[in-house]
Amino acid sequence: MQQNPEGIIVELLNIIGYTSDKQKFANEFLDCCKKKAFLELINTLSEEEREALNKQIKEEGEQFNNEKYNQTVKKVVEDTFKAYVQTITPNLTKIQLENLQLFFKRLAPTSQ
Repeated sequence: MQQNPEGIIVELLNIIGYTSDKQKFANEFLDCCKKKAFLELINTLSEEEREALNKQIKEEGEQFNNEKYNQTVKKVVEDTFKAYVQTITPNLTKIQLENLQLFFKRLAPTSQ
């Protein structure tokens, strides 16, 4: 079952009983991940490329091909999501943990 990252985050928040604005949380979480991915890509540039980027930035991601940027965003989202789950897991009830395990099983790719 493939879902978009936003949907996965919102469903996780439902499972753990998050009571604040889930959509806002998901949007802010993903925005942070995109910024972190962009910073990781900037760190791959040479000093000359970074100086040129500082002088000529017109839009985020312009100096990188979209595929590399998208792959970096995906990795950052996955890593940050895993870290978040590890952080909240000790505070979950038994029912929340069981629901979370079922949720992750649904997300796992099925081999056919």
